[in-house]
Amino acid sequence: NDSCGFITSLYLAFQTPDDVYMVMEFAPGGSLHNFIQDVAPLDPPTADQTTLYLAEAFSAIRHMHSNGYVNRDIKPDNILIDWDGHLKLCDLGLATKEGGDLALLGTEFFYPPKGEPISFQTDYWSLGLTFVELITSKQPIFE
Repeated sequence: NDSCGFITSLYLAFQTPDDVYMVMEFAPGGSLHNFIQDVAPLDPPTADQTTLYLAEAFSAIRHMHSNGYVNRDIKPDNILIDWDGHLKLCDLGLATKEGGDLALLGTEFFYPPKGEPISFQTDYWSLGLTFVELITSKQPIFE
């Protein structure tokens, strides 16, 4: 993660003849998706908490972009909550270099509007949808 505090750390990776294993930072708060489903409807996040979460997620994405990577899979399932209640971007498996293979991959709901190519901006589109869901506890509906 090259020193970004809002991206999960990879401590170790190894391979056996049949599998690949990765030992990553533990995030006991679970995913933002679980927070939205289980906690937010009963105890909605405050404006300050939402602002902090947005800033942390934005910082993680900006860090990836500053290193030339497009995430392509920003969504509540891929954002974890750490020991101190801070966000950590995880599951960078679909990330690619800007200008590289920018095929439309990831979770369809979080794709950019039809016809828009994958770019740094599409990560921010997906982040916006994620935070609409955090604030409302519902996925946005497009007509």
